[in-house]
Amino acid sequence: MKGIDRNLIKWIAMISMVIDHVGYRLIFGDSTVATYIQASMHIIGRLAFPLFCFLLVDGFMRTRSREKFFLRLLIWAIVSEIPFDLLLSRRVFDFNNQNVLWTLLFGFGFMWVADLIKSLDWYKADKHNKTVGILLQVLIGIIMVFAAEFCKSDYEGAGVLFIIIGYVFSDYSKKQPLFGTFPTMLLGYLIGYMLLAMRYYSAIYALPGAILIWQYKGKAGKRMPRWLGYSFYPLHMIIIDGIAYIVYMASGGGYGKAFSLY
Repeated sequence: MKGIDRNLIKWIAMISMVIDHVGYRLIFGDSTVATYIQASMHIIGRLAFPLFCFLLVDGFMRTRSREKFFLRLLIWAIVSEIPFDLLLSRRVFDFNNQNVLWTLLFGFGFMWVADLIKSLDWYKADKHNKTVGILLQVLIGIIMVFAAEFCKSDYEGAGVLFIIIGYVFSDYSKKQPLFGTFPTMLLGYLIGYMLLAMRYYSAIYALPGAILIWQYKGKAGKRMPRWLGYSFYPLHMIIIDGIAYIVYMASGGGYGKAFSLY
């Protein structure tokens, strides 16, 4: 393989996410066939989250404005919350679970602060200061992991930890490669996959996504419109929710999963 670009990885992540959500919300029935279809779509959907985390880390290291990147994540996390709540629990507001963009936001927050610490002259002054700086980064990481746990964002603290590990190994691979630059980064993501699977067993099905990360050669490819990349997340959930609601109403409430606006 000659390698794949960032845009292709993004499309694969988006499509797998849609398949997962369609299976969760639009595949009805308790038959063996329905159960099999739902399980199969759920397995395909496991590819999405780790790939989005990888894209987040890669994007963080390439972006020209981390402030704008962070602000876009924050805005779309807020916009996506109601569609996510409707998809997950069929309620407009459900504070028991928050959408995955909050998890990405906590991960981004760690990377931003960690990079700021490492850019300080004080940090570079001597080994003692560097040790203190590393401990500060660990503390920030713990805070972000617990923030995700407290908020119950999708994938919770394990998701933030996946981002942190991916960032640490990616950053290290650029400076002191262990086995060659890219394999070092891949090693980090493999560790992240295993830790994620320890928290969510089904995440083991996401492991084939590591092949995509391995084949990534740092090229952006043909860029999709920025508005599409961000709006796709809430938009696809709105469409799925709308179809589910239409089916529910057309069947007189006797077909599919119950839908409630409160």
